[in-house]
Amino acid sequence: MIAQQQTYNYFYRNPELRDSVQALEDFYYSKINENMGKLREMEEKIDDHDFVAAESLRDQTITDNIIEQAYKEVLDLYMKFEKGIFNAADSADLWLWATSCYYYFGKAVPMAQTLFNTVFESSTVFIEDCSGFMATSSAAIVRQNDVSLKLYPNPNRDIFFIESADNNITRGHIKIYDIQGMALFEGEIHFEKGFDLRKILSSSGVYLLDITYVANETVFTVKKKVVFIK
Repeated sequence: MIAQQQTYNYFYRNPELRDSVQALEDFYYSKINENMGKLREMEEKIDDHDFVAAESLRDQTITDNIIEQAYKEVLDLYMKFEKGIFNAADSADLWLWATSCYYYFGKAVPMAQTLFNTVFESSTVFIEDCSGFMATSSAAIVRQNDVSLKLYPNPNRDIFFIESADNNITRGHIKIYDIQGMALFEGEIHFEKGFDLRKILSSSGVYLLDITYVANETVFTVKKKVVFIK
């Protein structure tokens, strides 16, 4: 599995491979009984609105690595949109994928960016910045299932607090976006004192946070979503 992941990462970090139509076809049109082949076929079935076949392919696919898992999750979001059951929580997940690292998660990222602009009828330009993901392997894993920072209470109507698994980490930098990716606030934050969204937000909804902090001389950016009740 590790070797497979390294192969995928090598592909995406080499523009001459990644930007080649033939290389992309070879990569995603692999043998139909392999995960990438099944997921690529799932994408085609969604395009055709054959959701029964798409769901069957999804259920048959047990992903082996992050590239495949990312592709599968974004395809799920795409299918929800095409079925008309896409909701606010899905929008937050889509934003996280659209702002993830292309070189680490592969085709899922530009696919999520295109889907985001389709869902919200926007022309958002996503800046390709993988520094936070590529610093260490753990930084990339933090994107998917971060347990180093706990945000509570959530949902909430006033002050949110951040709790770090490392007691030495008490400060960071926070950016707050609405569900369409518009920046609403940016500034420093003291975790124990928390932050009062009543001073920033004017309406209830799901909001997206980028929380950046330094640990062991490495910069981490953790993505969270909060439900604010006005």
